[in-house]
Amino acid sequence: MLIGKMKYQIRIDSYTTTTAPSGQELTNWVAGLTYFAGLEWIDSDEKEEANQKVSSRKAKFTIHNVVSVNEMQRVYYNSQYYEILSVTLVEGDRQIELVCRVKDNGNVS
Repeated sequence: MLIGKMKYQIRIDSYTTTTAPSGQELTNWVAGLTYFAGLEWIDSDEKEEANQKVSSRKAKFTIHNVVSVNEMQRVYYNSQYYEILSVTLVEGDRQIELVCRVKDNGNVS
């Protein structure tokens, strides 16, 4: 992917877990760094969850390989959170492709 196509700003968030005094495990998301990325919409679907139709979209973000990214993180883009489904090195390991999913209401699946 050419540099000029990486015009979208995304943020990659990570999470930490803590244990509450009650013993319940709590997840806290931590905002990460912002990167310029390429964006390609690759799929959309609709399925039923809890007797409601829920639409989701898949996107492929491409960033320079400057950070360690994995499926336990999430992408924040355009006021929505995207679940990372897969991480693939491309362009001779110089770039990372992140295939992500977002529900239409902005929540990760």
